Amino acid sequence: MPTLSQIKLPVPKSWDEFEAIVCSAVAAQNPFTPPTRYGRTGQAQHGVDIFFEDSLTRAVGIQCKCVESITYSDVLAEVAKAESFSPALESYVIAIALPRDAKLQKQVFQLSHARAAAQKFRVGLWFWDDIASDLAKDAAALALHFPHLFSSVGGPPAAAETVADLVVKERFAAYRELWTYLQVRLLPQRRHPDYDWDDALEDIALELSTHWKQLDGFHKRLGPVLPKDVADALGSATTAAQDGMFEIDLSDNASVPDTATQAAEKVYESVVRAVDGLRDHLEDSGLRFGSK
Repeated sequence: MPTLSQIKLPVPKSWDEFEAIVCSAVAAQNPFTPPTRYGRTGQAQHGVDIFFEDSLTRAVGIQCKCVESITYSDVLAEVAKAESFSPALESYVIAIALPRDAKLQKQVFQLSHARAAAQKFRVGLWFWDDIASDLAKDAAALALHFPHLFSSVGGPPAAAETVADLVVKERFAAYRELWTYLQVRLLPQRRHPDYDWDDALEDIALELSTHWKQLDGFHKRLGPVLPKDVADALGSATTAAQDGMFEIDLSDNASVPDTATQAAEKVYESVVRAVDGLRDHLEDSGLRFGSK
């Protein structure tokens, strides 16, 4: 069965709809600042429809082209407009509602390379297949722009069942992964007969650096498909692990400070909340589990 990112999405008909989709696809990449649609019809936009700062805090402008064809001359014309955009751009992307074009990609790559050598902003192309793939990373955004894929209203029942099944399948895979992490990796093994919860929290605290790396990976990789409350709980666990790991002194005979064990307890409680919450969502979707 294909994943959400492999669904063939229809190309939007209007420029406004296409621009909104591009904005959502950028947001799914977790940029440093949220993408903002720039200006409105009739205003001078200097070749920029969407503006944001990427994960490296570089100023990026996007020009959206919902067209039937595009030439290299068209690209050069848009680049010339973007030169006057303020604040100055560090990267410029032309999003195109068309399939990839190898010839045009090569021309623009050579243009971007020459501009970088001249200390001017780089230029890239973003074709529909890649835009759709990034949009599909966020199930909520996908449902916002293509609601007929998630409902039999406005689309064939088969499509609704297929996408709904994909969401449940990916969330169930995430649930199994998080449940295994909670039971096998996060909860420490009992080391002696008098081992209690305080001992367990100290053991968790001593591994907060490792837990942070794993939780951060979970959050980045699974976050787009998780319900918001589950993703938020996973984010809380990640933040608590990151904050707590700096409280640990690894020198010989150093005791585990209360701040570290408190962070460990928050990590545990947040992961439990994420696992239980995801289970509830799956049950609401019709999946049935055994007793908790």
